[in-house]
Amino acid sequence: MELCLFLHWLFLSSIALSLGNGSKFYVHPNDDPSQCPNDIPCWDINEYANNAFMNDSVYYFLPGVHNLNRSINIEWGSNLTFQGEGVMREGPHTTVMESPVVIQCIGYVTVTFGNCNNLSLSNLTIKNCGYNVAGSENGYPGLVINVSSANLSYMSLQESQWIALWLIDASDITVYHSSFYRNGYSIDILYNYDLPSQSLLEVNECNFTESFTGLFLTLYQNVDVNIRITAVHLYNSSYGIDLFSTARLYDLQMNRLVSSGCGTVFYLRQNSTSVTDSPSINITDSVISQSSLRAFLLNSGNINISNCTFSNNRDSALGLVNAFVTFFGDNYFINNIGRKGGGINFIVASYIYLSPDAYLSFINNSADVTGGAINIDQPAVYYSHVSVALCFFQFLGTRNKTYRRSGYIRGCLFSR
Repeated sequence: MELCLFLHWLFLSSIALSLGNGSKFYVHPNDDPSQCPNDIPCWDINEYANNAFMNDSVYYFLPGVHNLNRSINIEWGSNLTFQGEGVMREGPHTTVMESPVVIQCIGYVTVTFGNCNNLSLSNLTIKNCGYNVAGSENGYPGLVINVSSANLSYMSLQESQWIALWLIDASDITVYHSSFYRNGYSIDILYNYDLPSQSLLEVNECNFTESFTGLFLTLYQNVDVNIRITAVHLYNSSYGIDLFSTARLYDLQMNRLVSSGCGTVFYLRQNSTSVTDSPSINITDSVISQSSLRAFLLNSGNINISNCTFSNNRDSALGLVNAFVTFFGDNYFINNIGRKGGGINFIVASYIYLSPDAYLSFINNSADVTGGAINIDQPAVYYSHVSVALCFFQFLGTRNKTYRRSGYIRGCLFSR
Protein backbone atom coordinates (compact mmCIF):
# COMPACT_ATOMS: atom_id res chain seq x y z
CA MET A 1 0.00 0.00 0.00
CA GLU A 2 2.82 2.40 0.89
CA LEU A 3 4.54 1.67 -2.42
CA CYS A 4 1.27 2.36 -4.24
CA LEU A 5 0.89 5.69 -2.44
CA PHE A 6 4.45 6.55 -3.22
CA LEU A 7 4.05 5.73 -6.90
CA HIS A 8 0.84 7.71 -7.05
CA TRP A 9 2.67 10.69 -5.62
CA LEU A 10 5.52 10.12 -8.08
CA PHE A 11 3.10 10.09 -10.98
CA LEU A 12 1.45 13.39 -10.06
CA SER A 13 4.74 15.05 -9.35
CA SER A 14 6.08 14.01 -12.72
CA ILE A 15 3.70 16.48 -14.33
CA ALA A 16 5.89 19.28 -13.03
CA LEU A 17 9.23 17.78 -14.00
CA SER A 18 9.65 20.54 -16.52
CA LEU A 19 9.80 23.11 -13.74
CA GLY A 20 13.44 22.38 -13.19
CA ASN A 21 15.97 20.06 -11.60
CA GLY A 22 15.72 19.15 -7.93
CA SER A 23 18.01 17.51 -5.43
CA LYS A 24 16.77 16.07 -2.12
CA PHE A 25 13.24 15.95 -0.66
CA TYR A 26 11.55 14.18 2.24
CA VAL A 27 8.07 12.67 2.48
CA HIS A 28 6.54 12.38 5.96
CA PRO A 29 3.57 10.20 7.03
CA ASN A 30 0.17 11.86 6.88
CA ASP A 31 -0.28 14.53 9.59
CA ASP A 32 3.06 13.69 11.22
CA PRO A 33 5.93 15.99 10.20
CA SER A 34 7.84 15.29 13.43
CA GLN A 35 10.57 13.30 11.64
CA CYS A 36 11.27 15.99 9.05
CA PRO A 37 14.84 17.36 8.98
CA ASN A 38 15.42 21.09 9.16
CA ASP A 39 15.93 23.23 6.06
CA ILE A 40 14.94 20.46 3.60
CA PRO A 41 11.54 20.35 1.83
CA CYS A 42 9.31 17.82 3.62
CA TRP A 43 5.58 17.23 2.91
CA ASP A 44 3.19 14.30 2.84
CA ILE A 45 2.68 12.26 -0.30
CA ASN A 46 -0.57 13.92 -1.36
CA GLU A 47 0.97 17.40 -1.15
CA TYR A 48 3.74 16.30 -3.50
CA ALA A 49 1.15 14.75 -5.78
CA ASN A 50 -0.70 18.05 -5.98
CA ASN A 51 2.46 19.88 -6.99
CA ALA A 52 5.40 18.45 -8.87
CA PHE A 53 8.31 16.03 -8.89
CA MET A 54 11.59 17.26 -10.27
CA ASN A 55 14.09 15.51 -12.49
CA ASP A 56 17.43 14.42 -11.05
CA SER A 57 15.94 14.23 -7.55
CA VAL A 58 15.83 11.84 -4.61
CA TYR A 59 12.69 11.54 -2.48
CA TYR A 60 13.17 9.97 0.93
CA PHE A 61 10.09 8.47 2.57
CA LEU A 62 10.13 8.58 6.36
CA PRO A 63 8.87 5.54 8.36
CA GLY A 64 5.14 5.31 8.96
CA VAL A 65 1.91 4.99 6.98
CA HIS A 66 1.51 7.19 3.90
CA ASN A 67 -2.13 7.13 2.75
CA LEU A 68 -2.43 7.90 -0.96
CA ASN A 69 -5.91 9.00 -2.00
CA ARG A 70 -5.44 10.01 -5.65
CA SER A 71 -3.90 8.45 -8.74
CA ILE A 72 -0.52 9.65 -9.98
CA ASN A 73 0.56 9.89 -13.61
CA ILE A 74 4.19 10.84 -14.27
CA GLU A 75 5.21 11.34 -17.90
CA TRP A 76 8.71 11.96 -19.30
CA GLY A 77 10.45 11.83 -15.93
CA SER A 78 14.22 11.34 -15.74
CA ASN A 79 16.62 10.24 -12.99
CA LEU A 80 14.04 9.86 -10.24
CA THR A 81 14.73 8.00 -7.00
CA PHE A 82 12.15 7.06 -4.36
CA GLN A 83 13.67 5.52 -1.28
CA GLY A 84 12.17 4.46 2.03
CA GLU A 85 14.04 5.02 5.29
CA GLY A 86 14.49 2.23 7.84
CA VAL A 87 15.37 -1.47 7.86
CA MET A 88 13.36 -4.22 6.16
CA ARG A 89 11.54 -6.53 8.57
CA GLU A 90 9.37 -9.66 8.52
CA GLY A 91 5.92 -8.99 7.13
CA PRO A 92 2.51 -10.69 7.37
CA HIS A 93 3.98 -14.05 6.29
CA THR A 94 7.29 -15.75 7.05
CA THR A 95 8.18 -15.50 3.34
CA VAL A 96 7.36 -11.78 3.14
CA MET A 97 9.67 -8.89 3.97
CA GLU A 98 8.37 -5.36 4.22
CA SER A 99 9.62 -1.83 4.79
CA PRO A 100 8.60 0.34 7.78
CA VAL A 101 7.51 2.83 5.11
CA VAL A 102 4.01 1.82 4.04
CA ILE A 103 2.29 3.47 1.09
CA GLN A 104 -1.37 2.55 1.31
CA CYS A 105 -3.81 3.31 -1.47
CA ILE A 106 -7.19 4.65 -0.41
CA GLY A 107 -9.95 4.02 -2.93
CA TYR A 108 -9.36 3.37 -6.64
CA VAL A 109 -5.75 4.48 -6.97
CA THR A 110 -3.18 3.78 -9.69
CA VAL A 111 0.41 5.05 -10.04
CA THR A 112 1.86 5.33 -13.55
CA PHE A 113 5.35 6.08 -14.87
CA GLY A 114 5.13 6.64 -18.62
CA ASN A 115 7.99 7.27 -21.06
CA CYS A 116 10.44 7.79 -18.22
CA ASN A 117 14.09 6.82 -17.89
CA ASN A 118 16.38 5.94 -14.99
CA LEU A 119 13.86 5.19 -12.27
CA SER A 120 14.76 3.74 -8.87
CA LEU A 121 12.34 2.48 -6.20
CA SER A 122 13.65 0.92 -2.99
CA ASN A 123 12.71 0.04 0.60
CA LEU A 124 8.99 0.70 0.18
CA THR A 125 5.89 -1.31 1.05
CA ILE A 126 2.90 -0.72 -1.23
CA LYS A 127 -0.53 -2.03 -0.19
CA ASN A 128 -4.01 -2.20 -1.71
CA CYS A 129 -3.08 -0.41 -4.94
CA GLY A 130 -4.92 -1.37 -8.11
CA TYR A 131 -8.40 -2.80 -8.37
CA ASN A 132 -10.45 -5.08 -10.55
CA VAL A 133 -13.71 -4.26 -12.30
CA ALA A 134 -16.70 -6.15 -10.94
CA GLY A 135 -17.97 -8.75 -13.41
CA SER A 136 -14.90 -8.40 -15.65
CA GLU A 137 -11.53 -10.08 -16.01
CA ASN A 138 -9.93 -6.65 -16.35
CA GLY A 139 -9.09 -3.89 -13.93
CA TYR A 140 -6.59 -1.19 -13.09
CA PRO A 141 -3.05 -2.08 -12.00
CA GLY A 142 -1.53 -0.61 -8.88
CA LEU A 143 1.86 0.38 -10.29
CA VAL A 144 2.49 0.85 -14.02
CA ILE A 145 6.05 1.21 -15.31
CA ASN A 146 6.76 2.08 -18.95
CA VAL A 147 10.37 3.21 -18.72
CA SER A 148 13.86 2.74 -20.05
CA SER A 149 16.06 1.49 -17.21
CA ALA A 150 14.43 0.91 -13.84
CA ASN A 151 15.64 -0.70 -10.64
CA LEU A 152 13.24 -1.95 -7.96
CA SER A 153 14.93 -3.33 -4.85
CA TYR A 154 13.74 -4.30 -1.38
CA MET A 155 10.16 -3.60 -2.34
CA SER A 156 7.06 -5.25 -0.87
CA LEU A 157 3.87 -5.16 -2.94
CA GLN A 158 0.86 -6.53 -1.11
CA GLU A 159 -2.87 -7.14 -1.48
CA SER A 160 -3.54 -5.71 -4.92
CA GLN A 161 -6.91 -6.88 -6.20
CA TRP A 162 -5.62 -7.13 -9.76
CA ILE A 163 -2.06 -6.38 -10.95
CA ALA A 164 0.39 -5.17 -8.32
CA LEU A 165 3.18 -4.26 -10.79
CA TRP A 166 2.62 -3.91 -14.55
CA LEU A 167 5.71 -3.59 -16.73
CA ILE A 168 4.64 -2.58 -20.24
CA ASP A 169 7.20 -2.33 -23.05
CA ALA A 170 9.84 -1.51 -20.44
CA SER A 171 13.51 -2.03 -21.25
CA ASP A 172 16.37 -2.93 -18.92
CA ILE A 173 14.42 -3.67 -15.75
CA THR A 174 15.73 -5.23 -12.54
CA VAL A 175 13.50 -6.38 -9.67
CA TYR A 176 15.71 -7.48 -6.79
CA HIS A 177 15.19 -8.85 -3.29
CA SER A 178 11.49 -7.99 -3.20
CA SER A 179 8.35 -9.64 -1.81
CA PHE A 180 4.90 -10.00 -3.39
CA TYR A 181 2.00 -11.11 -1.21
CA ARG A 182 -1.68 -11.83 -1.85
CA ASN A 183 -1.99 -10.07 -5.19
CA GLY A 184 -4.14 -11.02 -8.14
CA TYR A 185 -1.15 -10.85 -10.49
CA SER A 186 2.03 -9.89 -8.65
CA ILE A 187 4.00 -8.91 -11.76
CA ASP A 188 2.43 -8.67 -15.22
CA ILE A 189 4.96 -8.12 -18.01
CA LEU A 190 3.81 -7.14 -21.50
CA TYR A 191 6.01 -6.61 -24.54
CA ASN A 192 3.69 -5.51 -27.31
CA TYR A 193 6.00 -4.02 -29.94
CA ASP A 194 9.46 -4.50 -31.45
CA LEU A 195 12.06 -3.07 -29.10
CA PRO A 196 14.69 -0.90 -30.82
CA SER A 197 17.48 -3.01 -29.30
CA GLN A 198 17.96 -6.06 -27.13
CA SER A 199 16.51 -5.56 -23.66
CA LEU A 200 17.14 -7.20 -20.29
CA LEU A 201 14.58 -8.20 -17.68
CA GLU A 202 15.91 -9.55 -14.38
CA VAL A 203 13.92 -10.85 -11.41
CA ASN A 204 16.38 -11.87 -8.69
CA GLU A 205 15.90 -13.17 -5.16
CA CYS A 206 12.19 -12.41 -4.95
CA ASN A 207 9.40 -14.21 -3.07
CA PHE A 208 5.85 -14.62 -4.40
CA THR A 209 3.29 -15.81 -1.85
CA GLU A 210 -0.46 -16.55 -1.98
CA SER A 211 -1.16 -14.81 -5.28
CA PHE A 212 -3.24 -16.01 -8.20
CA THR A 213 -0.18 -15.62 -10.48
CA GLY A 214 3.34 -14.70 -9.46
CA LEU A 215 4.86 -13.74 -12.82
CA PHE A 216 2.68 -13.37 -15.93
CA LEU A 217 4.62 -12.65 -19.13
CA THR A 218 3.14 -11.87 -22.56
CA LEU A 219 5.53 -11.42 -25.48
CA TYR A 220 4.19 -10.26 -28.85
CA GLN A 221 5.86 -9.25 -32.11
CA ASN A 222 9.60 -9.75 -32.64
CA VAL A 223 10.60 -8.82 -29.13
CA ASP A 224 14.32 -9.36 -28.43
CA VAL A 225 14.55 -9.63 -24.66
CA ASN A 226 16.76 -11.59 -22.29
CA ILE A 227 14.74 -12.77 -19.29
CA ARG A 228 16.68 -13.85 -16.20
CA ILE A 229 14.75 -15.33 -13.27
CA THR A 230 17.16 -16.22 -10.47
CA ALA A 231 16.61 -17.52 -6.93
CA VAL A 232 12.88 -16.86 -7.08
CA HIS A 233 10.68 -18.60 -4.48
CA LEU A 234 7.02 -19.35 -5.23
CA TYR A 235 4.61 -20.28 -2.43
CA ASN A 236 0.94 -21.29 -2.41
CA SER A 237 -0.08 -19.56 -5.65
CA SER A 238 -2.38 -20.86 -8.37
CA TYR A 239 0.24 -20.15 -11.05
CA GLY A 240 3.87 -19.45 -10.34
CA ILE A 241 5.14 -18.35 -13.77
CA ASP A 242 2.81 -18.10 -16.78
CA LEU A 243 4.37 -17.22 -20.15
CA PHE A 244 2.53 -16.76 -23.44
CA SER A 245 4.53 -15.75 -26.49
CA THR A 246 4.32 -15.27 -30.24
CA ALA A 247 7.88 -13.86 -30.24
CA ARG A 248 10.90 -15.89 -31.33
CA LEU A 249 13.89 -13.78 -30.30
CA TYR A 250 13.63 -13.88 -26.54
CA ASP A 251 15.84 -15.96 -24.27
CA LEU A 252 14.64 -17.27 -20.90
CA GLN A 253 16.97 -18.43 -18.13
CA MET A 254 15.51 -19.75 -14.87
CA ASN A 255 18.07 -20.66 -12.23
CA ARG A 256 17.58 -21.81 -8.62
CA LEU A 257 13.81 -21.63 -8.82
CA VAL A 258 12.10 -23.01 -5.70
CA SER A 259 8.37 -23.66 -5.45
CA SER A 260 6.12 -25.20 -2.83
CA GLY A 261 2.37 -25.60 -2.66
CA CYS A 262 1.51 -23.97 -6.00
CA GLY A 263 -0.98 -25.16 -8.60
CA THR A 264 1.05 -25.02 -11.82
CA VAL A 265 4.58 -23.71 -11.28
CA PHE A 266 5.55 -22.99 -14.89
CA TYR A 267 2.98 -22.80 -17.70
CA LEU A 268 4.63 -22.15 -21.06
CA ARG A 269 2.67 -21.49 -24.24
CA GLN A 270 4.68 -20.72 -27.35
CA ASN A 271 2.41 -19.82 -30.29
CA SER A 272 4.71 -20.41 -33.26
CA THR A 273 4.27 -21.96 -36.67
CA SER A 274 7.36 -24.09 -36.17
CA VAL A 275 8.77 -25.58 -32.99
CA THR A 276 12.29 -25.27 -34.40
CA ASP A 277 11.88 -21.47 -34.50
CA SER A 278 11.08 -21.28 -30.80
CA PRO A 279 13.53 -19.53 -28.47
CA SER A 280 15.87 -21.35 -26.13
CA ILE A 281 14.63 -21.83 -22.57
CA ASN A 282 16.95 -23.05 -19.80
CA ILE A 283 15.86 -24.27 -16.36
CA THR A 284 18.70 -25.16 -13.97
CA ASP A 285 19.29 -26.11 -10.33
CA SER A 286 15.62 -25.84 -9.39
CA VAL A 287 13.46 -27.63 -6.81
CA ILE A 288 9.74 -28.03 -7.58
CA SER A 289 7.54 -29.62 -4.93
CA GLN A 290 3.96 -30.08 -3.72
CA SER A 291 2.18 -28.74 -6.80
CA SER A 292 -1.50 -29.62 -7.01
CA LEU A 293 -1.65 -29.45 -10.83
CA ARG A 294 1.07 -30.25 -13.36
CA ALA A 295 4.19 -28.64 -11.95
CA PHE A 296 5.51 -27.81 -15.42
CA LEU A 297 3.25 -27.69 -18.49
CA LEU A 298 5.46 -26.96 -21.48
CA ASN A 299 4.20 -26.20 -24.97
CA SER A 300 7.37 -25.12 -26.74
CA GLY A 301 10.57 -26.38 -28.31
CA ASN A 302 14.19 -26.02 -27.22
CA ILE A 303 13.76 -26.46 -23.49
CA ASN A 304 16.83 -27.43 -21.46
CA ILE A 305 16.42 -28.86 -17.95
CA SER A 306 19.54 -29.33 -15.83
CA ASN A 307 20.05 -30.58 -12.26
CA CYS A 308 16.43 -30.21 -11.18
CA THR A 309 14.32 -32.08 -8.64
CA PHE A 310 10.55 -32.64 -8.93
CA SER A 311 9.03 -34.10 -5.78
CA ASN A 312 5.61 -34.71 -4.24
CA ASN A 313 3.69 -33.13 -7.12
CA ARG A 314 0.20 -34.16 -8.18
CA ASP A 315 -1.26 -34.51 -11.70
CA SER A 316 2.24 -35.22 -13.14
CA ALA A 317 5.45 -33.36 -12.44
CA LEU A 318 6.15 -32.58 -16.09
CA GLY A 319 3.59 -32.37 -18.90
CA LEU A 320 4.87 -32.01 -22.48
CA VAL A 321 2.90 -30.66 -25.45
CA ASN A 322 4.77 -30.33 -28.77
CA ALA A 323 7.98 -29.84 -26.80
CA PHE A 324 11.64 -30.65 -27.37
CA VAL A 325 13.26 -31.18 -23.96
CA THR A 326 16.96 -31.83 -23.39
CA PHE A 327 18.14 -33.04 -20.00
CA PHE A 328 21.57 -32.23 -18.62
CA GLY A 329 23.15 -33.33 -15.34
CA ASP A 330 21.30 -35.13 -12.52
CA ASN A 331 17.51 -34.82 -12.49
CA TYR A 332 15.22 -36.48 -9.96
CA PHE A 333 11.51 -37.30 -10.03
CA ILE A 334 10.46 -38.39 -6.54
CA ASN A 335 7.03 -39.26 -5.08
CA ASN A 336 5.04 -37.65 -7.88
CA ILE A 337 1.58 -38.92 -8.78
CA GLY A 338 -0.78 -38.40 -11.69
CA ARG A 339 -3.60 -39.94 -13.60
CA LYS A 340 -1.12 -40.80 -16.36
CA GLY A 341 2.60 -40.31 -15.98
CA GLY A 342 3.36 -39.39 -12.41
CA GLY A 343 6.85 -38.23 -13.35
CA ILE A 344 6.57 -37.23 -17.03
CA ASN A 345 3.45 -37.28 -19.19
CA PHE A 346 3.76 -36.90 -22.96
CA ILE A 347 0.45 -35.27 -23.83
CA VAL A 348 1.01 -34.41 -27.52
CA ALA A 349 3.93 -35.27 -29.81
CA SER A 350 7.07 -34.33 -27.87
CA TYR A 351 10.69 -35.38 -27.74
CA ILE A 352 13.27 -36.00 -25.03
CA TYR A 353 16.96 -35.63 -25.72
CA LEU A 354 19.61 -36.74 -23.24
CA SER A 355 23.02 -35.10 -23.16
CA PRO A 356 25.98 -37.43 -22.52
CA ASP A 357 26.07 -36.40 -18.83
CA ALA A 358 22.33 -36.69 -18.25
CA TYR A 359 20.99 -38.88 -15.46
CA LEU A 360 17.26 -39.26 -14.81
CA SER A 361 16.11 -40.94 -11.61
CA PHE A 362 12.49 -41.90 -10.94
CA ILE A 363 11.76 -42.87 -7.32
CA ASN A 364 8.36 -43.85 -5.88
CA ASN A 365 6.29 -42.20 -8.60
CA SER A 366 2.82 -43.56 -9.31
CA ALA A 367 -0.16 -43.12 -11.62
CA ASP A 368 -3.85 -43.90 -11.33
CA VAL A 369 -3.97 -45.35 -14.85
CA THR A 370 -0.61 -45.84 -16.58
CA GLY A 371 3.01 -44.75 -16.41
CA GLY A 372 4.06 -44.09 -12.85
CA ALA A 373 7.44 -42.80 -14.03
CA ILE A 374 6.74 -41.90 -17.68
CA ASN A 375 3.59 -42.14 -19.74
CA ILE A 376 3.78 -41.95 -23.54
CA ASP A 377 0.66 -42.62 -25.58
CA GLN A 378 1.57 -41.52 -29.11
CA PRO A 379 4.69 -39.44 -29.67
CA ALA A 380 8.00 -40.78 -30.85
CA VAL A 381 10.90 -40.56 -28.42
CA TYR A 382 14.41 -40.04 -29.75
CA TYR A 383 17.68 -40.42 -27.86
CA SER A 384 20.00 -38.32 -29.96
CA HIS A 385 23.37 -39.41 -28.54
CA VAL A 386 25.16 -42.67 -29.20
CA SER A 387 25.57 -43.49 -25.51
CA VAL A 388 22.45 -43.69 -23.33
CA ALA A 389 23.89 -45.95 -20.66
CA LEU A 390 22.77 -43.66 -17.84
CA CYS A 391 19.14 -43.76 -18.92
CA PHE A 392 16.70 -46.59 -18.37
CA PHE A 393 13.08 -47.22 -19.14
CA GLN A 394 11.50 -50.25 -17.53
CA PHE A 395 8.26 -51.78 -18.73
CA LEU A 396 7.10 -54.73 -16.66
CA GLY A 397 3.84 -55.51 -18.36
CA THR A 398 0.24 -55.24 -17.26
CA ARG A 399 -0.45 -58.59 -15.65
CA ASN A 400 0.31 -57.42 -12.10
CA LYS A 401 -0.46 -53.71 -12.70
CA THR A 402 3.22 -52.74 -12.36
CA TYR A 403 2.74 -50.33 -15.27
CA ARG A 404 1.16 -47.96 -12.76
CA ARG A 405 4.49 -47.51 -10.97
CA SER A 406 7.09 -47.89 -13.72
CA GLY A 407 6.41 -46.79 -17.27
CA TYR A 408 3.98 -47.16 -20.12
CA ILE A 409 4.62 -46.75 -23.84
CA ARG A 410 2.22 -47.12 -26.75
CA GLY A 411 3.30 -46.70 -30.37
CA CYS A 412 6.74 -45.12 -29.81
CA LEU A 413 10.01 -45.17 -31.69
CA PHE A 414 13.42 -45.33 -30.03
CA SER A 415 16.45 -44.53 -32.16
CA ARG A 416 20.04 -43.38 -32.04
